[in-house]
Amino acid sequence: MTSTPERIALPALLAGQGLFQAALACGAPWGAAAWGGTEPGRLPTNKRIASGAAAIVYLALAARSITALGHTPSMALAGLMALGTATNAASPSRWERFGWAPYTATIGCLAWRAAHQASASPLPC
Repeated sequence: MTSTPERIALPALLAGQGLFQAALACGAPWGAAAWGGTEPGRLPTNKRIASGAAAIVYLALAARSITALGHTPSMALAGLMALGTATNAASPSRWERFGWAPYTATIGCLAWRAAHQASASPLPC
């Protein structure tokens, strides 16, 4: 199967999300844009550890989506991103509502489209 824009953009966006979490774990002062926005500035240790774990997950998903080019990506990724979109959309943080919610929605849509293209299922749009 040939590469499609979805299959190229998906790992890049996942890596971007992973790098953001890695920066938080390393102490970047972006707490207002993560974890509900309740910690402006540098995150406390427990949330920095959680960001480190999230970074590993997102970067692993990015690597997996690169190696899966031409194969069916997991629909679980689309579901995970739908959950992330809902969580970010409900956040008190403006950064999460207006930045991360659309970002994770885009990843979810790309994963869903790539999975349907790989399975040759017709897309509704």
